Amino acid sequence: MWFRNIRRKVKNKLFSLTKVEKLVREITCNDNSEPSKDLIKSLIQLSNEDTTTICLLSAVQKRLTDRKRFRHVKKSLDLVKTLFVYGNQKFADYFREKMSVLQVLQKFNYPKDKDVEKSIRSTSRYLIFLLKDPNQIYKLRKFLLIADKQQEESLYGAIEETDMQLAEVLPSHACTSTVSAEVSSTSITENEI
Repeated sequence: MWFRNIRRKVKNKLFSLTKVEKLVREITCNDNSEPSKDLIKSLIQLSNEDTTTICLLSAVQKRLTDRKRFRHVKKSLDLVKTLFVYGNQKFADYFREKMSVLQVLQKFNYPKDKDVEKSIRSTSRYLIFLLKDPNQIYKLRKFLLIADKQQEESLYGAIEETDMQLAEVLPSHACTSTVSAEVSSTSITENEI
């Protein structure tokens, strides 16, 4: 693990990557650990600056198309999901135009671990669902803003109440109490929305 960290730092220096690219590489690194919440928060703040948006988009897209390392893809999808909700609106608009990147991931193949394969496929389906109807992203942003305020007011929060509110906002098959909601393998019809 320490070797990977050193190698990543050397690559960052060698290729003279920007701060945003370094953050994306750090968040979507190929190890088992979860990315630091502080790194994600700083990337969300950087996503709201117009000068860094293009660099962020290209760095994330590069990681999404890395077929050799499934963790790059999985962590990138989670990052995209987070940026849809908390990041710049331009991020979602860009992926709405480049939806083919996510559509390819619906057929992601990883024979060594079927759970990873299923997770990547369902996350990409969920992201496509959000992109097809811009109101869904708006509803999710609004819901999570309310949930964040409730969590600040009460340390433990009302989980059941939050789940009920989310069930009203999103279709039943897309509901969970976190941003990492995943859609089941059933198709989504307009009647369910």
